[in-house]
Amino acid sequence: MSMQDQMPPVDAPAGPTANEKTMGMLSHLLGIFFSFIGPLIIWLTQKDTSKWAGDEAKEALNFQITLMIGYFAAGVLTVVVIGAFLFPVLGVLSLIFGIMGAMEANKGNHYKYPFALRLIQ
Repeated sequence: MSMQDQMPPVDAPAGPTANEKTMGMLSHLLGIFFSFIGPLIIWLTQKDTSKWAGDEAKEALNFQITLMIGYFAAGVLTVVVIGAFLFPVLGVLSLIFGIMGAMEANKGNHYKYPFALRLIQ
């Protein structure tokens, strides 16, 4: 077997670096604690330097914006009591999907939230 047979093809895409994985993971985790502010900061700082980390932050940002719209709707619906039940549901969804996104980003996989308005392109 020659040395060339052991080397990966030149055009094989490299996965995200450790720093990119960390930034992607942080964008999902910070969304749990700081709503859209954490993913927004990471997206603004990473979108030009790392496409992968920028995409992860953009996905987390879109999900957090969707949740903010949900919280607003729940606030309006508190008038008819339904909103009081929606607040904890939205909080649990943010926690569960944020952790799932962070775990996938830490593995180097892109995470797509099950529901999110894609407002940031």
